[in-house]
Amino acid sequence: MPSASDIGSEWSVAVFAARESPQVILATLDAVINATCKRTTVDLLINGNSPLANKIAETLSRHPITSDFAKVRLWHIQLGDKAHAWNQFIHHLWPQGTTAFFVDGYVQPAEKSFAFLADGVNSSEQVFGSAGLPSSGRTAPQLRQQIQIEHSLHGNLFSLKPSVILRIKKIGFRLPLGIYRTDAVLEAALKFSFDPEHNDWNIDRVFIHPQVTWATPAKHWWRYSDIKAHLKRMLRQSQGKLEIHAVRYHLAIKKRGAASLPRTALELVLTWIDECPDQAREVLRSFMLRRALSQMRARHDWSSANIPPVLIWPVSNKSE
Repeated sequence: MPSASDIGSEWSVAVFAARESPQVILATLDAVINATCKRTTVDLLINGNSPLANKIAETLSRHPITSDFAKVRLWHIQLGDKAHAWNQFIHHLWPQGTTAFFVDGYVQPAEKSFAFLADGVNSSEQVFGSAGLPSSGRTAPQLRQQIQIEHSLHGNLFSLKPSVILRIKKIGFRLPLGIYRTDAVLEAALKFSFDPEHNDWNIDRVFIHPQVTWATPAKHWWRYSDIKAHLKRMLRQSQGKLEIHAVRYHLAIKKRGAASLPRTALELVLTWIDECPDQAREVLRSFMLRRALSQMRARHDWSSANIPPVLIWPVSNKSE
């Protein structure tokens, strides 16, 4: 793996992609590079989709990116799971000492978003992370209001300060494999300072910068792929509701440390069901939530999580 001395960056950007088209990912990459104004390492993390990673690598080889600030690296991660990709970036790929920005593969940050996020995350010692407000989508107005009131960490685009990432690495905090609500789990860990036994919930751990925003591709109800994605998202959102109950129980009620979260989302939810049977029985009266739990139980092979990320662009003869 590359060391911080190999990078020489002040900022780092992790872009997470799996099912997006090459065109969407490259548009995101253009927007990310356009938003950099300091030496930045941009890590494009393609998880669970080797053909997509190879297509992006071919495009980058034919049309190399030139930038005064940004250096791009393309990684393929065998396991198709965003939480795992996030863990890999934090514990193995993050250029040490950099302010880190996290971007979904279909999200195009506005030009000054990274600078605003950096201002937010450095505004106070008590701030651990910084996020912004969505500008597109049917639910954007409601989300903007909720985020501003609750200081929510929206997973499309946010940042963490270097000292917080060093702490995450030191205590061994990882997102459970297979978890859908990656942003909510991380947000809860941050607001409890990773240790709810000794720290109260503090919404000021997340700074919301009103000038940070982003755009996403338009969805069309008549397009089959969009309808299919919407239905799948509904099921995943039902899984997310189970996860929220389980995370709240783990952190807020039992006061267990964030680093002690189970390895997988299924283990997390099953622990809550086992220890809170009456509440779980009531929650699982919902057909969609029962269906989501059944889907979670169906996936159990996480063995490829042991395979390290592979750098596929730029091509290097050195061992990474």
